[in-house]
Amino acid sequence: MALKKFNKWVKEDKRVNTIILEIRDGLTLCRKI
Repeated sequence: MALKKFNKWVKEDKRVNTIILEIRDGLTLCRKI
């Protein structure tokens, strides 16, 4: 239930979405190295 609320908030906040994408990309890069 909390996760659904979080997902809704993330979808509404584009800045947060961008930050999450950057973090995810960073994690992906770390795994490749």
